[in-house]
Amino acid sequence: MKTKILLTVLLLLFFCISCKKDKDDNTTNGSTRVLGQVGNEWKANFPDGQSKISAKVVSNNNGIINMEVNIDGQLLIFKSQIEVTIKGRLSDNSISDFFYSEGDESKPFTLVEFDAEVGDIYLFDLGKTQIEREVIERKSYHITALDKEVETIGVAEYIPEGVFPELFGYNFQIVYWYISPIYGLVCVELLTDEGELIVIEFTSIDL
Repeated sequence: MKTKILLTVLLLLFFCISCKKDKDDNTTNGSTRVLGQVGNEWKANFPDGQSKISAKVVSNNNGIINMEVNIDGQLLIFKSQIEVTIKGRLSDNSISDFFYSEGDESKPFTLVEFDAEVGDIYLFDLGKTQIEREVIERKSYHITALDKEVETIGVAEYIPEGVFPELFGYNFQIVYWYISPIYGLVCVELLTDEGELIVIEFTSIDL
């Protein structure tokens, strides 16, 4: 289970990114359709300085997206190389995943709704505890990968103690997702149990 939860962060770094848009294309519907196209592939490096990750869309069945994720290097508990296929859902107005439900499509967990308001909360019941995602802001940021100001929705994911495995040598309490309705995920921040904020910002988007 912890391995699947770990991959939530790793996959969503790619799962939520949309292809580059034409200047006159500002529709959410177009963004989600382009994002889910079979063959889309993303690559990135991670803060441990050694590990690389790639993700590729291998199927899209009415918005249910399957992606193959390849992690190469000495990342956490993984040795050498690992490949896994994981699943999420795209709709015209939202992004959700099935990580905490271990692939059960009847139990999606909303990451964001594009018309969300600050204070909106999404919950997922793990039995003895709950995972909470809260919309904390709607704000524009300069995104290096796009070289432009982009309106984003900030979502905080609160991690109960013992649920999340060590990542990059840290234990995390909160994951902050910054999502554009047009471009998808553009930045991730991870708050450690020691109060340190680690930022994973995309420096290039090449699809």
